[in-house]
Amino acid sequence: VAEARQRGLLRGARNAAEAVVAVAHSALGKDERWRAAPLRDRKRLVAEALQEETKKCEQKATDASQAFKVAVQDLVLGPAAAAGDEPPSFGEARRILRADPRWKAVDDVDERQRLFGLLASEAAQRWHEKRKRRAEDEDELAGKRLRSRREEAEEEFRAVLAEYVKAPHEHTWVEARMLLGAEGRRRAPADLDEAGRGGGFYQRQT
Repeated sequence: VAEARQRGLLRGARNAAEAVVAVAHSALGKDERWRAAPLRDRKRLVAEALQEETKKCEQKATDASQAFKVAVQDLVLGPAAAAGDEPPSFGEARRILRADPRWKAVDDVDERQRLFGLLASEAAQRWHEKRKRRAEDEDELAGKRLRSRREEAEEEFRAVLAEYVKAPHEHTWVEARMLLGAEGRRRAPADLDEAGRGGGFYQRQT
């Protein structure tokens, strides 16, 4: 049975019965040690060997997948994320990693595409979330700048009002505009609209 494992006779067998048939039909099936063992013992030994072989193959596939993921992350997705770029395509990843043994460790092309797709999808989600947060931060900063500039403009306009309208409580906004005159209106901040100027005047009355 050990020789059967070494020769790869158990690979591809879906169950112990298929593995027993594979050994029996090989050159080892004529071995006196095989022929001398009772059928029950043959099945038991082959089942144990098949279980070990299956675990070995599964571990090998797991290790290959892990190595593949590390290579993709370190050499493809990681650099793209560091540059602020969207995740590259599978074709671009293949071009970058085709000479890397970790890429070739996953034999099946469909499995490579599946693994890359999972990693790229996660990376794309992080990229979109990062862009969204950056846009929100920029909007918040722009809003703060706008509010700050408006407050400055209102303060400047109140100073102009104080210079031209000595008794604001005795006037309406229409009258205050007349008192400002052309010179006072010219000195009013250009980025403060009519509603803002009127609001500034009534705030000064309070």
